[in-house]
Order: sequence, then C-alpha cells, then structure tokens
Amino acid sequence: MNLRCCARAMRARSALLTTLLLVVLPHARSSAAQTVRLGLLLAGDDQQTIGDSMSEVFSSGDPRASPLLVDSRRFGLNETSPSALLRLACRFVRERSLDGLVYADAGGRRDTAQLLDLLSAYTALPVVAVHGGGTAPLVRKEHGSTLLQFGTSVHQLARIITRMLEQYDWTHFSVITSFWPGYRELLRDLRYITANSFVGWRIQDTVSMAMSSDDDESTMETLLKRIHTKVIVLFCSRQESRHLFEVAKRIGMTDPGYVWIGYELSAGDPFNVHPVYPSGLLSISFDIWEYPLVQRINDAVQLLAVGFTRASEADRTSPRGCYNKPEGEGSVPHGLGRYFSQLFIGTSDFSFTPNGFLTSPSVLVKVLNKQGTWEKVGKFEQNTLRLKYPIWPRYDFSDTPAPDERHMSVVTLEERPFVVVEDVDPVTGTCMRSSVACRQELNITDITSDKSPYIKRCCKGFCIDILKKLSNAVKFTYDLYLVVNGKHGKKVNGVWNGMVGEVVEKHAHMAVGSLTINEERSEVVDFSFPFVETGISVMVSRSNGTVSPFAFLEPFSADVWVMMFLLCLILNAVAVFGFEYLSPVGYNRNLASGKGTTSSTVNRVLLILTMLVCWCSHLNHHL
Repeated sequence: MNLRCCARAMRARSALLTTLLLVVLPHARSSAAQTVRLGLLLAGDDQQTIGDSMSEVFSSGDPRASPLLVDSRRFGLNETSPSALLRLACRFVRERSLDGLVYADAGGRRDTAQLLDLLSAYTALPVVAVHGGGTAPLVRKEHGSTLLQFGTSVHQLARIITRMLEQYDWTHFSVITSFWPGYRELLRDLRYITANSFVGWRIQDTVSMAMSSDDDESTMETLLKRIHTKVIVLFCSRQESRHLFEVAKRIGMTDPGYVWIGYELSAGDPFNVHPVYPSGLLSISFDIWEYPLVQRINDAVQLLAVGFTRASEADRTSPRGCYNKPEGEGSVPHGLGRYFSQLFIGTSDFSFTPNGFLTSPSVLVKVLNKQGTWEKVGKFEQNTLRLKYPIWPRYDFSDTPAPDERHMSVVTLEERPFVVVEDVDPVTGTCMRSSVACRQELNITDITSDKSPYIKRCCKGFCIDILKKLSNAVKFTYDLYLVVNGKHGKKVNGVWNGMVGEVVEKHAHMAVGSLTINEERSEVVDFSFPFVETGISVMVSRSNGTVSPFAFLEPFSADVWVMMFLLCLILNAVAVFGFEYLSPVGYNRNLASGKGTTSSTVNRVLLILTMLVCWCSHLNHHL
C-alpha cells in the first residue's frame, strides 16, 4: 500500500493541523562532523507562544539544551485533509533533509496518533509525540514505524488502574468502554491482572457501547442500568465521555457515592471543565502539570540527538523522504527503534518499550473537586503509586452528599482479640485478604497542605470477621475508621465520647467492637444480639453408657471410705454409750436388782450405723 492509497482511506477524517512550524536543529558531534536535522510540528492556538519559548530555550544557554541553531518558519494550509498534511510533511522532509520529527498539538483526537504512525512508517523517520492526540495509546503500529510517544500504553494503564483499585480496596468494580481503539486489549489486561492476583477481584459487569451524540440514548440508558457497582472504570474519548455523563446523570449514576475512573479526561484547561462532569470524577493522565510542554519538546530534541548519535556510531543512517523506503522487510526505521530502548538524559530515564512508549512514565491521578477544577491526588512514578488519600473520601468532593443506603461509615476501636490493628504491607501498601483497610486520623499538628489527614491501617479480628460476613449477607459497602479518642463510649458533661459518641453524633452509621451493653447506652443507641467470648474451655471424658454397682463409691477413694467408716463407728459407739448411760432404764440405772443387760443394744448399734452410712453416701452424691 503506497502513500496515495493511505491518503484516500483517511480523506473522510477531519483536519488534524491548521498550521505548521518548522524548526531545523543542527547538532554537531565531537567525533565527526555530522548534523542532525529535526522538524518540530505544532498545532493549536498556542503554537506561536510555544515556538517563541523554544527559541528562547535554545538561545538562552539552557544546560539541558545543546548549542542549537533555530530556524523557524510558519506555513498555512489551504487544504486541511490528512492527505494534504502528509504531502506537506513529505515535502518538508525532502526539502529540508530532516532526520526526525517532534509533534505536539492542543487537541485529543486519537486519529492523530494513527496519522503520525503512518507518517513515520512512510518517511522512514523517528517521530516523537510529546502532547495531545499524538500520545494516545496505539495497540498496533505500522511495520517499520518509529513513533515514540510521551504517554501510557494500554497495558500500563491497566496496571495503574488495578494498583489504585487495590490500594483503595475497590475489589468489586465494573468497566464501561466505547469502541475506542484499544478497548479490547484493556479488558483483556484487566481480566488477566485480576485473575492472577491474590486480591479477591471481581469484575462484575463489562459494557461496550457507542457513545457518540448520534447514537440512541435509550440504548445507552438500558446498558448503564445493568451496572450495579459504585466503582466504574471508563475508557473512551473526552467527547464520548461528555455524552455518556449526560445520560448517566439522568438515571442517577453521577450522584455522590459513585466513583468514576477515566483516562485523559483532565486534558485541556484545568479551570475550564465541562459542566457535565460529576464532582469526584477521577482521571488518569500523563503528567503535564509538573512537566511543561516546552521542557518536553526540549527533551524530545535531546533524545533524538542522542539516539542518532548511537545510530551513527553503528553506521546506521536514515533515509530522508517519503518515497525512498527500502523494499525489503525489516527496513532501516525498524532497526532505529533499538537505539531508544535504554536512553538517559542526565538523571532522567527516557527509555522506550518495543511498542514505542516510555518504560517509566510519570502519570498523575486527578479528581474533580467541589469548585469544578482538577486537583492532584496521586502520582505514579518509577512503578510506584503514591496517593494523597490512603482511604478514599467518598463524599468529600460534593456540596450536597446524597444518602447512600448501601454504603455505611463504621467506627471501631482496637481491642485484641476482637479488633487487631496492624500496619499495611510495606511493599504493596495494601492489606492482606484476612484484614480490612481502616483509616486512623493523624494529629492535627502533623498535617500539611499536601498530606492526608489520616493514614491507612489494617484491621482484623473477631468483630471484623462478623462485619465482613454481615456486609456480604446484607449487600452493603462500608468505610472503616478508628475512633479518635480511643474510648468505648461514656457520657461526660452531657456529651457522649468514643464509639457511642460517633454514632450518636451521626458521624458513623454503626460501631463494631467489644461494647458492654448497659442501660445508659441502650437509651441512645441500638445494640445487636450480644456475644461473649471468654477464651476459657473445659474438657471432660465421655461416658461409655454403663453404670457400675459400686458407682456410689466413686466420689471418694478407698482410704477415705475406711476413715469415714472408722470415724462413724467411733462416734456411734460414743453416742450409744452416752445414751445408755444416761437413760433411766439404762445399764447404769438398773432399778431391778439382778437384772441382766438388754439384748437389743447390738442390734440398735448396727441399725444406727447402717443408717448413718447410707445418709452420708446420699449426701456425698448430691454434693
């Protein structure tokens, strides 16, 4: 397929560039006299300002800029079709003998990246896209293309999304995509990451639909009503997202309590946000706040110069023009990509992956606050995600939070073994599956403007297990936090403190812990069915079911029984002797002279002894 065929296939697309600014940058090598000529393509309203700024950077002795000669020219396009742009770019490449191109625009059209990919493949030149639509992730690139993008790939985006979901313990979520190129790959990567992780992930619903303004809104409403989770990952263009949120707002899916996570929705003016975007909307985007566009262009020029230096040392040259591409496969542009695989400018890593993306991109996580402006809440850098809020403040970004019957705020107190509080994993920054993330408020003196007012901890224990089972049975979500003053709850000067006070003041919907039920607390809060866990156990042997005839002797040993028998015998003898001795008709007081002893004394002794033994045995059995 030649350039003319590609231009006809893309003729239906709208204009990508309105003007073009050409910058020729000679770079002299110390070992050989060689010039690297780079073209700078700018589009948008700020191109004049950017061009002037670049001239100042290259002429002011910036330590990161080489001694460069700037030759700026402005061209107007009467015809703004992609084919016209390709012809003009090819003419510039041929006339100016360019070795590479740097591209930036103020728009966000995804077909810009496809056009630059095609341009790189057919001009046999490396193209670096530093801003705008040229940085949109491309899943597949033309053979021989050396398009380097200052952005994130689909795979990197999936890793960042799951990393953020993991830190906030949003294990149940849904995914909504348009038919934006790369949506299949994103769904595939999300499923792969969640399926091979120790986290208990669950992608509840996945919906792919057309989101343009020309599509049927009733169909969009029907598909959106299938979503039953509060956390939703959105992958579409900015134009498509605006129409989607208009429909979602009508069915209540933008109310406080919903968490939407989008990609590159914060591009453009951070203080001029489309009003349809809901407060609390999260956007993952390449870092353009702390990495200015002029600096990005400067770095792109430097990395191209270093890359061509490596290529020249290997005796590799790049053909200049659109029509002198080698016939064979694996041409020169395909070989140039390896010279940008591991590249550093100063201390900054500008290495690129084989598919043309930065290996370590700097990505920002932003949230749309109450004032309708984007606010930085996290940054992904060096494969590490740092978030301002360890526990997401679900309702803090809305002026009028609506009650969510399926989400509760739960307060607890550390008391082993009922509630055990531990630190998060130092490597992943998350909690293990047996524990639940809980937030602990910091001392007010430790809080700065860019620091969260609380830290993330991990709670587990008997009460936490009950809370998790209750959440799964009743189907509700919750935010767990530790009580500030560390008290169960007591009324002091007419005011309740501790966990009971949090529930009474409606700061929490429920308290979980080892609370003692008393009359005073029962008057202000409701208690669940009480449970007691002492930790003490008693073990006894199991009976075999047969009863021995001598079972009545088992309570005491044989020695005890002998001692009891002798004691009873002696006491009985003494009692009988005293009775007979004191009796008026007894032996000592025999009135009849010559009368012998009574014959019933022995029988009486035996009878009394038997009665005493039986009575003692019966008494011991009951004791």
